[in-house]
Amino acid sequence: MTLTALPSDDSVFEGWRGACSGAESTCAVTMTEAKSVTATFTRKRFELTVTTAGEGSGTVARDPDASDYLIDTAVTLTALPSDDSVFEGWSGACSGTESTCTVTMNEAKSVTVTFSIRPLYRLSITKVGDGGGEVSSSPAGIYLVGANCQSGQTGEDGSC
Repeated sequence: MTLTALPSDDSVFEGWRGACSGAESTCAVTMTEAKSVTATFTRKRFELTVTTAGEGSGTVARDPDASDYLIDTAVTLTALPSDDSVFEGWSGACSGTESTCTVTMNEAKSVTVTFSIRPLYRLSITKVGDGGGEVSSSPAGIYLVGANCQSGQTGEDGSC
């Protein structure tokens, strides 16, 4: 008797146990007595590769979090730029500039996320009028150039 393993479209044949062994899709069984054969099928799994590009930095959160997924699993990717970076966009199995993207795993897929370095801008402050006062910034660490810089804040040349 010849047995042939025929996996469905969403599965793969893993192998035989019992009177048949191995991973070949066919197996010949000589029936000289009662015998038992087990065929093992598993659902297809596909790898999702995520890489980063650009001069900036960041990470990508996956939901669900795994490296390979059962067929037809919807995976939501969220771009998380570092504090000094900006999310620019997706390429590969995702596209666009929304910070989240959903990929349906029906084959192995690859996604690239691009981060750029957050631009730094200088804010010039000019004090006018005959009144007194000073200028502070929030958050701390913002560089103010001009009159009345707050303690700990300096211009590009190190002075206030």
